Amino acid sequence: MRTILITVLTIIVTLSAFPQKQHYTDFKEIDFSHFWDEANDPNLNLDSLNQHFTESFYKNHREAFKSYYLLKKLLYAKSQIPKRCWETYNSVNRKTIDSFTNHIIASCPDYKSLAFFLYQSEPLDYKLSNERYKNDSVYYTVTNTGGFSISHHDQSQGKLTDVNQASYEVGMPAGSDRQYAVDSAMLTPDVNFLNNHRFEPVSFELNKFQRDLYNEDDYKFYWRPDLWYNHFDGAKIGAVFNGGYMNNIHNFELRFLYNTGLGQYDVADENTNDFDKLDIQFLYNTATPGLWRGSEMFAELRSMSGLKLAKGGMRFNSSNGKTSFFGFYKLNYIPDEIALQYMLMPYGWGVDRVNSNIHFGLDHNYQYNKGYGNIRLEVATSALLSDYSYSYMQFESKHEHRLGKLPVRTRIFGQMGFGEDWAPESSLYLSGANPLEMVDNPFTRAAGIVPAELAELGNSTNTFHHSGGLNLRGYSGYLAPYQFENEEVVSNYRGTSGAAFNAEIPFTQLSSLNPFDLNDFLNFESYLFGDAGILNVNSPENDLKWGDFRADAGIGAAIKVKWGKYNDLSPLNIRVDLPLFLNRPPSEEEYIEMRYIIGISQTF
Repeated sequence: MRTILITVLTIIVTLSAFPQKQHYTDFKEIDFSHFWDEANDPNLNLDSLNQHFTESFYKNHREAFKSYYLLKKLLYAKSQIPKRCWETYNSVNRKTIDSFTNHIIASCPDYKSLAFFLYQSEPLDYKLSNERYKNDSVYYTVTNTGGFSISHHDQSQGKLTDVNQASYEVGMPAGSDRQYAVDSAMLTPDVNFLNNHRFEPVSFELNKFQRDLYNEDDYKFYWRPDLWYNHFDGAKIGAVFNGGYMNNIHNFELRFLYNTGLGQYDVADENTNDFDKLDIQFLYNTATPGLWRGSEMFAELRSMSGLKLAKGGMRFNSSNGKTSFFGFYKLNYIPDEIALQYMLMPYGWGVDRVNSNIHFGLDHNYQYNKGYGNIRLEVATSALLSDYSYSYMQFESKHEHRLGKLPVRTRIFGQMGFGEDWAPESSLYLSGANPLEMVDNPFTRAAGIVPAELAELGNSTNTFHHSGGLNLRGYSGYLAPYQFENEEVVSNYRGTSGAAFNAEIPFTQLSSLNPFDLNDFLNFESYLFGDAGILNVNSPENDLKWGDFRADAGIGAAIKVKWGKYNDLSPLNIRVDLPLFLNRPPSEEEYIEMRYIIGISQTF
């Protein structure tokens, strides 16, 4: 009953928070002064515009797409409005859509419709939707979904034609080998040129790890060979196929890997030939503005390294891009004990039991003068097909605030778990990520790149850390024993409820010294850190009881390896942390002692 109430409450809260009407993007809030300067560049055209946004770094590709579309609208408006109407606008300090619209209306009222086109939030999207034949002619129906009439380019007649209707029909002689395309010269700020054609243009090429993220010409298909390794499959060879349009529509990745068994190590003799012969992974996401403005859909199917996984859901982005609401279903399954041979943490998995959940939550990004942050709320509960019964509520806040030259990063985390039958792989871990989180990282999906002995549990701390959970990094690999009043001793390295506070103070910024001048390829950072938290110690069927409060502190260093112009490769993060202080060290260790851990993920 508690699980049902939590689920229903989450759905109600999430749905009630949706705005009544969402727009494609709220341009009115954007100060586009820097875009205006770029639009004044005489060398700026659609090709250089694409190059500009491909080379630019954006944490959120939807924010990049929003900026791209705004700049393209500016380019179009300036190409259609006489220079005398807008050149005096150059002197305006803070340029907004409101001020630009008013300026054009005042100086050149005949062009106010173009100014209003910039103002409106709805996108412009011509769509070729029908085809019919009559009297030796072929007729195409074109729908203008943007609510603004502009010129389209008739490829068959080679001229611009003014269109004033939201939907219209054009014709040409049947049998012509020239296919009609709306605005084939790509002059207008159409958000999707694919549906301007009767047959969507497609290209297929080798992936050189340099993807044109904002190329509008066609739908891009890429392929490349792939190579990976783990200790059970040995060397893995295969191929990756991926594609998408404008990094926004119908993005997918399909990966095939054939497992050779060459280079196996640390595998029982009787199991050397029991590895899976083929790994498959399929990822997909796409914007779905036709369903709800600002919405997107995502899905994943995976059969890799002993794990079967399925995931699918939707995300709804608010009009200002700061808040998103999500819901998804996720299922994972380990078929047998042999599959545990793959795992970096084999002790943390349930075997031959389906673990499926439905998740609801929200992400909110905020920003102010000296900092920024993210707040995430999430509720999950066991769902259809699950062999377990549990649920949890989770809160996480990540924040960075600048004190002079020093940024201070903090993380606040809390989780309350319910239910008497928990999947072990979904448990909350004291030191870092649980096994289900770790399989999303290709480096920790299976033992091999990271040797399994570095993640083993014992009566002393170990040397591998993956961020997540309470994130008390100094206790990595430690069983964290807890003694009850009756002298019973249990392990407290994982639980179902807990809270933590984590902090880092990078001090690299205090020095501008860069002897190698490799900022385009390597980012080096050193920092002080501290973690503190508490985890429940009771079994799920008993009343809540907290374990010992634990804390660590020390110094660390991280290197981010970037790949320059190869923008299709994710940066590689390598950390070495020295948790010099533990408030509850293992019996054979001191409170202050030289310890080290290695990680290949950002701490938070």
